[in-house]
Formats: sequence, structure tokens, C-alpha cells
Amino acid sequence: MSVSRVKNSKQYFSIVDYSYNSGNITIVANNHLLYTGVPIYLTSDRQYSAYYANATVTSANTFTVPATEYLQNLTHFAVDGFLSGQVGGQSPQTLPRGTGTDTIIQSYVNGAGGATFTVEVSLDKSHWISVGTIINANSSGNTAYLTIKPGWAYMRPNIGIVGSNTNLVIITGE
Repeated sequence: MSVSRVKNSKQYFSIVDYSYNSGNITIVANNHLLYTGVPIYLTSDRQYSAYYANATVTSANTFTVPATEYLQNLTHFAVDGFLSGQVGGQSPQTLPRGTGTDTIIQSYVNGAGGATFTVEVSLDKSHWISVGTIINANSSGNTAYLTIKPGWAYMRPNIGIVGSNTNLVIITGE
């Protein structure tokens, strides 16, 4: 499998305001769910290229990231995967078509908390079927996986729990 056939679940959130001061960018983003140390991307209108750094949380609505220069036109921040407090069925992802091979769903956690989610599949994004549960243990870097038989058009994680100060990252491949 080539790296170009791997998808990382990424979520984008709006930036309300930002400022640059003494080597840090302070971001205002309402109810951001971040914790100190989680890696984030700063983007301008969800552009592919982004500034990547670890967040330092200062409140439920603000966080800072180190920067050597003032970044302009910031509109969003993104995280790979999911954070504490996010539960339920998430946005569907398309799965590869016509390869005749199983799709692999891999997950890992950043942070001391674990995570549990059910992998659901569908042909129409309306009717979901559970094909398995992935449990990541309470240690940073813990990884787990399951496979999906070929033919399904869509996949989504149905998050049961993401531990406190934890980032659940989900990767799909074929």
C-alpha cells in the first residue's frame, strides 16, 4: 500500500480571532475542546498546507502556539482525529472502490486516556451497520485496528469515549 492511499480523519474548526505577541500566536476559538500538548494545524480557508504546532490551552476559548513570525489570514485550526467530549456518529468517509481488498482502519491515542469507538459502514450514508469495535488502552501511542470487507461505500466512527486529555487519531487505508 502506498502512503497516497492512506486517509487521516481530520476536523476543521473556525478561528474567531488571533494575535501575535512575543513568539506566540494566541487563538480565540469558542469551546475548542483542546488540551495542552495536542498537535494542531493552523490554516487559511482550509488550505492543504498549514502551520503545525502543539497547542498550549489558556482557557476554554483560547490557546497559544509558538511561532517565529506573524501568520496572516488564519481562518481555521484542525486536529487529526477526535478529542475528549466528542461522542456519537461522526462524518462519513468514502472507502476505496473496486480494489477487491480489505480496507484497514487503524487508530492510536495521544495522551494518557484511552478511547473506544465502533466502526460503522454504509452503502448510502443513511443506514449504518456496525462491523466492529476498536479499543485503545490508556497509554499514549497505543494502537489498534480492524479490517472491512470490500464493497462498502462509506465508513464512519461512532465514538463511545475519548479519555480526558486524549486525542484519538483514526487512519484508513486499502
